[in-house]
Amino acid sequence: MSARRFGTQSLVRLLGNWQETSSRTPLWRQLAEALRLLILDGRLTLQTRLPGERELAAALNVSRTTIASALGQLREEGFLYSRQGSGSRIVLPERPADLPLPAGISSTLNLSTAALSAGPEVHQAFQHAMTLLPPYLAQTGYDQQGLPVLREAIARRYSERGLPTRPDEVMVVNGALSAFALILRLFTGPGDRVVIDAPTYPMAISAIQGASCRPVGVALPQQGWDCDGLAATIAQTAPRLAWLMPDFHKPHRTLYGCPHPPAGRGHRHQDANNAGNRRDHGRPLV
Repeated sequence: MSARRFGTQSLVRLLGNWQETSSRTPLWRQLAEALRLLILDGRLTLQTRLPGERELAAALNVSRTTIASALGQLREEGFLYSRQGSGSRIVLPERPADLPLPAGISSTLNLSTAALSAGPEVHQAFQHAMTLLPPYLAQTGYDQQGLPVLREAIARRYSERGLPTRPDEVMVVNGALSAFALILRLFTGPGDRVVIDAPTYPMAISAIQGASCRPVGVALPQQGWDCDGLAATIAQTAPRLAWLMPDFHKPHRTLYGCPHPPAGRGHRHQDANNAGNRRDHGRPLV
């Protein structure tokens, strides 16, 4: 099947004001970065064929050398595949590209961030997601609850782990902190207590304080969770809700119900049931 050709003027419109005349970055590199961004955010879809170098150079009012250098850079990074007589098609690298770090970012390991770079599974998932993106480009991209297919997948995942969930019970937001802020607005009022692990994610504490609530910490032992201490604290302080990280706690990285990570699915299955039981007692578990 032949690749769909992207019109020259359509590409010019997508690129917009890609040239930064005050920048010391060469024009060919600026163009390569602009095209790479269009590929990564899905506006240039996979297998799309780009206009020819001569045609694109005339439309952008730059030299053909600039076009050739920009496309050559993308080809080297794995974002373009070219064949004599067939032009250049949009693809994704078969493996994460070893790209230079942006200005101001050091390659030194940052111990204040408990995160690693994306593994090959994430890269494969991204490639697959890019192939599914085109049908959604004709829509606004905004959905009050999230894409139905995503909500179905999330509900299925929770159900598999022992907490029966329907898609209409799922709302997809911008991130965990955004979700927590919405939950605080829904369930708490000024002065309410919120039980948390100690230590826990610092921004969660900031969100609790920002909602005029009082965080109540339950110290984590060196391994696992102090379940008795957690139950006693909930009984004594009558919190409106509890914020816990049962899956790969940050910074402890432990799994709830198992003193040594990683735990098997059986532990997490039972913990999900426990979470549902606690919710029935009127104290939401986040």
